Amino acid sequence: MTLHRKPIRTLVPAYLLILAANVGGALLILPISIQLLINTCCCVYIGCLLSTCLAKDDKGHLVTFSKSLGEDESVISMSDAKRFPLMASAFLFGFYILFKFLPK
Repeated sequence: MTLHRKPIRTLVPAYLLILAANVGGALLILPISIQLLINTCCCVYIGCLLSTCLAKDDKGHLVTFSKSLGEDESVISMSDAKRFPLMASAFLFGFYILFKFLPK
């Protein structure tokens, strides 16, 4: 089984949408909420596609391929991945409390 390492979906439309939103915001009257929504969705889409390792085999079926990790690369464990949203939420809530109750 040979794998073609070309991406399953292309990233070009997402990059073009980001460019169009930024140029449109500078040249036209584009609401900031629309520009922010476009940029956020495109960045999440690009990150999701770049984080997955999908390829197509000769029959056209989607398969995953793995690579050997280098010295500077590591993989987080499932418990760390589950704990991250809780830690990030606690951190952000702590900042909220600091800004709310500390004098200006």
